[in-house]
Order: sequence, then structure tokens, then C-alpha cells
Amino acid sequence: MRTVSCLVGCLCLAAGWARAGDVMYARSDGAYMARENPSRYTALNVLDNDKTTAWCSAGTGQNAEIEIVFFEATSIDRVDVATGNQMDANDFAAFGRVREIQLQSGEEVHSLKLSDKTGLQTFRFDPTIHSDRLLLKMKAAYRGKKERHVCLTDVVFYAGKKIVQGKDLGRHIRAHGDALPFLDTWVSGPSDAREKELVFGVRGDFRFIWVPADPDQPSVRLKGAWRLSDNELQVKPDKEKQWLSVKVKRDDAERVERLKIEDSPMAGVYDRRRTTSLDW
Repeated sequence: MRTVSCLVGCLCLAAGWARAGDVMYARSDGAYMARENPSRYTALNVLDNDKTTAWCSAGTGQNAEIEIVFFEATSIDRVDVATGNQMDANDFAAFGRVREIQLQSGEEVHSLKLSDKTGLQTFRFDPTIHSDRLLLKMKAAYRGKKERHVCLTDVVFYAGKKIVQGKDLGRHIRAHGDALPFLDTWVSGPSDAREKELVFGVRGDFRFIWVPADPDQPSVRLKGAWRLSDNELQVKPDKEKQWLSVKVKRDDAERVERLKIEDSPMAGVYDRRRTTSLDW
């Protein structure tokens, strides 16, 4: 039996549609003011290389997580981190500042210990990290003077001298604020053997892979565009002319809970890959 657990390895083979470094999304398991102003402290802010934006935790930030997904497996040999809310000196002192981050790539774990100061702090990796998914876990923090929320301003990844996530991500984040509820990894298939994975990106792109349980059936890989048209979620695979409608199910709090696509080969009912509730 083959399941989507092999997706990272499969995606590395899809060189025909690879775009190294493009960020699909960043999500946290909680964000300050997530209901009142979802984009204000979204986890995506840590990737825009802009000190006027930041992510702040929903609570104290102890063991808070941020998941970062790239379009394909990407090589990273350095990361620059700006801790706290560095919008101005008052915000930096008022909010808590992340003191230690556990950066996880598969089974590989790195501990990033931060000083309590403004500006970027550099960490290097030897050997380099090579992955399409990173998990940042907040392990310790410096206490804020007024707020219990812990903040992180920037996490800038490098491959050599090149900024991995690009320099235009902030523009896409600002332009697609209404897309935040959909940016995630969605999976379909039996609960014990998910076969399909669909990832929506902040630049209006998606990637899809289907690894059938039957090893004699070939895998299917697609990429394309997605959009919200008159509040309707739609996808259009590359080389297709028609946009496909995606049905959206919301929970009692109006949060996006489940997706349904009726057109093959993407047909299926999709749930979020992670079982824990992720807020912006």
C-alpha cells in the first residue's frame, strides 16, 4: 500500500513543475486577534522580510508551532531570525520575544537560541536542510512588559546569498487576505491511507499529487491556479481551460472545515492534514 506519506520523495521527482523556494503558506496553531483581524498577526508575516509586520501567539506561546510549506523540496543553509514584535521599540518591549526555536525538518531538529535584542540573528546549517516542509516550535520566550503574547517578526531563509522565499511575498500576502482560510495542506482518501494531497499557496497556485493505493496504478501530479470568484472557491489545473468548482463546508463558527471536488482526477472530499485546529 502506498499513501501520501511518501509525498516528499515523490515531489522531488517532479522537476518539470518545480519552483525552488516559492512559499506555499505558513500557518500557526494560534495567532493573536485571529478572529477580529485575521491578517494582523498571521504566521505568513514572518516570511515577508518586513519588520513592520509580525506573528504573535494566541496565548503565551509556549510550544506554539508554525508550519511552513514550500512548492518543492528546497535547500537552506542559513536562516536569519528577528525575534519579538519589532514594529517599534514600544511593541518590542510590550510583547514577549521568542527565546528558543526548535526548527524541525522531518527527523532532523535544530535548536535556535535567540538573544533578547532587535535586528536579525543568523544561524547556519551544515549540512544544509533540504525539505518542502519545516516546523518551527517555540520552546522558550522572554516575557513582555504588558502583553502575554509572544511574537516573531521575521524568519528569512537563504541558499547561498539568495533569499529562498523571494522578495515579493509581502505583496501577495496583502493582496490575498481573503485566501487565508484555505492556505493549507488538504488530504483525501481513507483515514488510514490518504491517497491525495492538495496544497493551496498564497500566490494563487496549487500543487496536487495522487498516489493510488494500488501500486500498479500510476501517480498523478498536477499544478495550477486557484481563486475565489464571487466567494466561490475554484481551481484550474495547467493546460485546462475550465475552472473547477470546489464546494466548501464550514463549521458552526464559520471556519473552513472540509472541501469537496467532483471532477476527476482531483475528485474527493478533503480534510486538513493536521488534526489540531490551526488559526491565523
